[in-house]
This record gives sequence, structure tokens and C-alpha cells, in this order.
Amino acid sequence: MRIEVIDNREKLSGIEDLWTSFTRENFPHLCNDYFWNRAALNALNSYFPRSPVKVFLFYDRKELVGILPLCLNKSTFAKLPVWKYHFFEQGIGLSTLLLQPSRLTEYFKILWADVAKYLPEFQVLKLTTSGKQKEELFPFFKMIQHNGYHVLFTNKKVLRLKIKSGKEFREHVFTGHHRREFRRIERRLRENFNCQIEQPKCDNLTGDFAVYWQRFIHLYQKSWKHSSARSLSNRASENTFFQTIFRHFAQIGRLYVSFLRLDGTDVASDWRVLHQGVVYGLQTVFDEKYRRYAPGLYLLQTGLLNLTKEGNLEFDYLGNQQFKKYISNTHHTYHDIYILTSSIYGRILKHFSTFSKARFRFLK
Repeated sequence: MRIEVIDNREKLSGIEDLWTSFTRENFPHLCNDYFWNRAALNALNSYFPRSPVKVFLFYDRKELVGILPLCLNKSTFAKLPVWKYHFFEQGIGLSTLLLQPSRLTEYFKILWADVAKYLPEFQVLKLTTSGKQKEELFPFFKMIQHNGYHVLFTNKKVLRLKIKSGKEFREHVFTGHHRREFRRIERRLRENFNCQIEQPKCDNLTGDFAVYWQRFIHLYQKSWKHSSARSLSNRASENTFFQTIFRHFAQIGRLYVSFLRLDGTDVASDWRVLHQGVVYGLQTVFDEKYRRYAPGLYLLQTGLLNLTKEGNLEFDYLGNQQFKKYISNTHHTYHDIYILTSSIYGRILKHFSTFSKARFRFLK
């Protein structure tokens, strides 16, 4: 086993094909894709232009067996300032360790044997894992905790839909009660407005992307999301990241965009991408003025009905908001893991974490 380290952004482009082929075969989730991670790093660059990058490539003889991409910047933990290593994309935060569970402890023991060289001057290391990866890493966590480090966990659930046919979705997921509610919303919209759903074709999305994006951002400014922490209309890094992602998927013909127009005005918009056979719902927004008519929910449901009829059978909602629960039939659980340094400051961070709203769990 050997580790190769890429420690600057310029060299990252040299492993694009390697990263892409490895994740497509072993970790096909959108948030693990090379393009997603590179776009996140480029967006992060507007805030942290000198953020050190460390991409660890794990090899067994000549075979690539794992990738660990990290960057370091000034952040906070339990409201205290820290230097934190984390994955490139921290918004949606569903990038996981690109390391096979079966040998995870071995990989991390090798990394930790010379941690001062590989990860210098950090106070928090944040990792996101699957349940299986977390389970396999427990011997490593026990080892480093014995050496004075502190290991904390939080969990997050992501709702998904996996079906065999559009008929299964309509009969067993989107049931009679939900269909009646959908028709009630539709009837109310049509009784009060000239109601139209616009779904641009792929060719139009590529050629007129800037026009559709401007319409989306204009609508976003009328949404509750405009003042949110990850606002696309208020934060340049968020706008840059999602615009880059959506433009890329438009160019390869895997972007789905829809607008709900009432009396000729954009009132809601839904943006999704297709990656490795899974449709990911990335952005849904609606004009707050029309909230009582549930335009965002209506557009989301209409999109699902159309996409399932077209043969799309797997969806990832990238969250677990209440309104997504009745259009899902399964979920994935992810674990955010925080490793705090063994220094005095690490002990202070652990103490203050007990007062955090994040509800940290401790390794026992």
C-alpha cells in the first residue's frame, strides 16, 4: 500500500479521468463526481483563494483503491474558530469517503502514522461516510481516541425514490390521497390563473441557458431562499457553483428544467440533473406571494409524474424535508464525523460541542 499526494489545484486536472472512472465504478453518487468536486473547489476559491488542497490517492501495487480529497480553511466549530480539513463541497455535504469499506482502517492507519506530515496544523478533520464505512472505521477511531483525539458524530437522512415502473410510483407511492390533493391544487391554480408549465427542450437549454438561468435567479429573489445561508441570489460562490453544474448537465443533455407560469409570470421553477441513472433534485423555488397556492409542490409533483412515465426509476432528493416524505419509499443515512485534535484546544472544542445545536454523539 502506498499513498500519492496531490497538493495543488493545478495538478487536479491531471487525475480527472482516473477520478471519474474510479467513482463511476465504485462511488457513483453525484456528489462524488469529479466535476461536482472541482466546481465546488472553484466556487470555494472566491472565499478562500489560498486554501491548501490535499488529495490522497491510495494504491495497492499499481491499482487505485481510494481517493481522499481535502482542503483546509478557517472555519468554526461549536462557534469557535478552527482550522478545518473537509471535503471540497460543504453545502449539500453528501460527498463521502472514496474508499472501499473493507480496508478503511488499514488506509487510515497508514495515513495517521505520519499525520503531522500529511495533515499539518489542523484542529478539526471533518469526514462524511456511509453507514458501512463508519462501522468499518470504528477500530481506527478507538485507536486515535486512545491517543488523545476526540471523535464526534452527527447523522443525516436523505430521502430517495426507487421504483420498477411509473405505474408502481402512481399506485404504491403517490397514492390516492396524494393524487386527490394534487388535483385539488391543480384545480385551484387553474380556477384563479391562466396556468402553464414550461419545460424547455435540451437543445434550448444549451443555447439559451443564460436566459433560463436569469429567469430562475429573478424568481429566486422572490423566494424564501433569497435570505437563506446558501442563497444563490445573495452568495456569489453558491451561484457560481450551481450555475457551473447546471450548465455542464445542459451541455451533455441531462438537465431537466421546468417553470410554472401563472398569467404569464414565472411563479415556480424546478431544476434536476440525471447522473448515472439517478435523477437528483437540486433546486426548487417559488414566489412567496403565491405560497397559499402551493406552486412549488405542484411543479415538483408534476415533474415526478412526467419523469417516471418517461422511464426514470430512481430519484435522490438530497434531503429529508417533510414535503418529500410522501414521494419517497427509501432513504440513505450518512454520518458526519469530526476528529478533534489532541491539543488543549481540542479538549476545549469537545467541551463546547456539548452545547451545540448539532447534537453531536461521542465515541464510547
